[in-house]
Amino acid sequence: MANDTVKPSLADPIAAAIGAPALRALRDVGIVTYTQLTEWSVDELIRLHAVGPTALDILEVELAERDATFAPPSSA
Repeated sequence: MANDTVKPSLADPIAAAIGAPALRALRDVGIVTYTQLTEWSVDELIRLHAVGPTALDILEVELAERDATFAPPSSA
């Protein structure tokens, strides 16, 4: 029997499971796909209004399903 499960893609739009306010905050800064999300660190994302620990936990799982992670913290 073939496995009909399709692996999630980095090109997928970010899931609404993070909540509408967090999703809007990401879209407001141009993040609509997981590929774009990988260019941002947790430190940068947490500064966005409405993007909190719960949304970041969900996004981290979503990225892991795509064999990806957030960007490393910037050393500024």
